[in-house]
Amino acid sequence: MQFDEADTLCKRTLEIHRVHSPPASLEEAADRRLMALICEVKGDYESALEHLVLASMAMIANGQDNEVAAIDLSIGNIYLSLSRFDEAVFSYQKSLTVFKASKSDNHPSAPQPLSGEQVFSIRNNLEK
Repeated sequence: MQFDEADTLCKRTLEIHRVHSPPASLEEAADRRLMALICEVKGDYESALEHLVLASMAMIANGQDNEVAAIDLSIGNIYLSLSRFDEAVFSYQKSLTVFKASKSDNHPSAPQPLSGEQVFSIRNNLEK
């Protein structure tokens, strides 16, 4: 995989957005999500988190609630990778709330919440 090259190209694209696009554009948000993915794969979770938060802010500014929910899910995954479990659970809950509001509880794409026992089990397994 050529993640270093992808990193360089994505940074260049973000610079182009900074100069030529309006603040918080949907295009910049999409490229920030891509940059977050690149950072995550390279193990740079803090940078990935920063890009996801900025992408989320752009999506909020553009009224893209379902995209914000998907980003919150990714933010939760990053927090989980950083062993920041309480923040991960909070991000997952935010995401779940939006998905349930936009779809019925029984819709196949609406995530199902974890029980307290499942969360406890996940935490114990990760802390080993």
